[in-house]
This record gives sequence, C-alpha cells and structure tokens, in this order.
Amino acid sequence: MDLAFNKLSESIPREVGNMTSLVDLWLDHNSLSGTITKEIGHLNKLQTLYLGYNLLSGSIPREVGNMTVLLDLWLYNNNLSGLIPQEIGRLDHLQDLDMNSNKLSGPLPPTIFNVSSLERIDLSSNMVSGELPSEIGNMKVLLDLHLHNNALTGRDLV
Repeated sequence: MDLAFNKLSESIPREVGNMTSLVDLWLDHNSLSGTITKEIGHLNKLQTLYLGYNLLSGSIPREVGNMTVLLDLWLYNNNLSGLIPQEIGRLDHLQDLDMNSNKLSGPLPPTIFNVSSLERIDLSSNMVSGELPSEIGNMKVLLDLHLHNNALTGRDLV
C-alpha cells in the first residue's frame, strides 16, 4: 500500500494491524500525527515500513520487533522520542534502518548491532547518548553508519 506524498493527517488507525497480508506500507511524506500504533506489530509479513516525513510523536512501539521479515524501517524526520527499542534486534532481515532527525534519546541498544543483515543505519540528529556498544564490531555487511549530531561519548573507533 503506497500512500506516500499525500495530505494524510490525523493518526495511524489501529485497524492498520488487521491488514496482516500487507507486504509494503508507505505512508511517508504526509502530515500524520499522534503515536505509532502498537498494532502495527501485527503486520508480520511486512517488508517495508516507510513513515518518514510526518509529525509522529511518542515512542517507537516495542511491537515493531514482531515484524521479523522487515527489510526497511524508515521513521526519519518525525518527533519520535524516548529510547530506541531493543526489540529492533529481532529483525533478522533488516537491511536499512533510518530514524534520523527525531528526538530519540538514551543509549544505543546493543541488540541493533547483532542484526547481521544491516547495510545502512542512520540515527543522526537525535539525542542518543552514551558509548558505542562493543557489538558494533559484529557488523559484517554494514556500508553506511550515520551517528552524527548526537551526544555519544567514548573513544574514537579509528
């Protein structure tokens, strides 16, 4: 379902979780507001979830970790806050994780760096803090890692 680049507003309805055969959900570049409904985790056949460039707020639901065949998760340019859920580490097929330009905070969950299929991670322009987890060394196919404009500390990797 591709509804990107429209003028959708309001919140994502809970009923979206009933569309369990859905493979792609593109709602990016709209004016959606409110929180990401936890029922989105019922979409266990979903391969792409594009929610970037909206007005979504609140935390990322842990139920995102139930979408185990997800390849692309784009939540960039919203007002999402709180911690990055550790459950993202259960997305064994994830290749592209983009959550830049939000208000995400707290430490990077080490579980993200155990997803061996990740090729691109963009968590730039958030409020992520703490040190880089040692699990970052597990990334064998990672091509792009964007963590700039955060509050990370520790020693350099190079």
